[in-house]
Amino acid sequence: GVSTDARPVALAEPRVCGGEAPALVADAAPPPEREAGRGVPPGSLLAMLRARVIPTARRCFRRDRRGRLDYAVRAEYVFVLADREVVSAEVRGQLPERLRQCLRGAIDDLDVPPFEGRVVVRYPLRTERVAPLPALELDDDTPRALEDALGDAPRGRIP
Repeated sequence: GVSTDARPVALAEPRVCGGEAPALVADAAPPPEREAGRGVPPGSLLAMLRARVIPTARRCFRRDRRGRLDYAVRAEYVFVLADREVVSAEVRGQLPERLRQCLRGAIDDLDVPPFEGRVVVRYPLRTERVAPLPALELDDDTPRALEDALGDAPRGRIP
């Protein structure tokens, strides 16, 4: 609509020029506060975690595993998002301190979208033990089959 001094329209921002600003309607109710967790759609939050946190967490777990097949760890990210930033963050679980610090660093890379309110995130991660690799059994014919396949190649070296 058209805003005039006689019939003002409530503006999003105060006027820069013109006379005195019209008084705001006194009985207008303030907008309701959004509940915590309603500010970021779950799909967006999950995409953000998958794009930024999961790859870093996998690198941390691989570095901590270092070839141990019996390695199994469970960690839980707990962090709070507000005002387009990570307000607080914690990594819970029975973890070596080096792994905890590595996992904690993944949260620092989050690009938090604009939203209203506060979001508390609890995101569990775990690794599982790897089953031992099966042992290959060689029968008595294997050396002969290898010699036939390799011919007169020097022993101990495959061409």
